[in-house]
Amino acid sequence: MYNQAFDLYHTLFRMLHILNKFDVKEKVEVERLRIWDFYLLFPNKVYSIHIRGSEFQEAKSQMEFISKADNPYNTILDGRKFLEKVRPYQMAALNYLASLGIVATENLSNQEVILLNREKLNSILANIGELNTQEKNTLSWLSINFKTFPLNGPKGLKDRTGLLISKYDGK
Repeated sequence: MYNQAFDLYHTLFRMLHILNKFDVKEKVEVERLRIWDFYLLFPNKVYSIHIRGSEFQEAKSQMEFISKADNPYNTILDGRKFLEKVRPYQMAALNYLASLGIVATENLSNQEVILLNREKLNSILANIGELNTQEKNTLSWLSINFKTFPLNGPKGLKDRTGLLISKYDGK
């Protein structure tokens, strides 16, 4: 059965849309992009992100635009294992974008992505189509709440999502 997570072209499609949320020369961690990609694949999983304290009301109100319904044909049991299975596709997509000059090649080895060419990105986005409404809402919600949010640490994005190991991260 077809699964868009294991389709390199669909992974490129998602990564291009994710990168569109960042500015030229802005450094983004590869792990952050991978986590965001996971939530584009499974938008209803944003409800499992641990939201704490003062951010609770605002983040929860924004979630109303993301369906909580689970697609029975596209379910996963372990998000962490699944994210590791799609890693080769995500990295291949980022390497391809680096070969096109859209992101910096030298930073990928440091697990960072830097958008270099907004014009190329926009040109490709104009030709590949848009995200569906659910994906647009999810990507907007992620960029509002987790664009500048710490990735590492006990209250970081990795810890809150549980998708990547965070216990060895620095404070």
